Amino acid sequence: LRSPSAKTMRKLDLAGTFGRGRISSKRAAEAVRMIAGAGMDRLAELDLSWNSLGDAGPKALAGRFPGLRALTLYGNDIGPAGM
Repeated sequence: LRSPSAKTMRKLDLAGTFGRGRISSKRAAEAVRMIAGAGMDRLAELDLSWNSLGDAGPKALAGRFPGLRALTLYGNDIGPAGM
């Protein structure tokens, strides 16, 4: 995420990367905050399915990717507080 090329990325697929019991939902939300703060303004597609995000994950993403057209969050334990 520190690479200059990350800022020009259009698609990022991290499905199952830090979820499925590997880390807690709190740590998964921290990872999402790092992604959200990486300045990837050109990102159009983001897949964070199956990452144990919980409600904090979507909140960390809100408004951070101006060009985002597709966000996939299947298999995360997101309740009404994360909508």
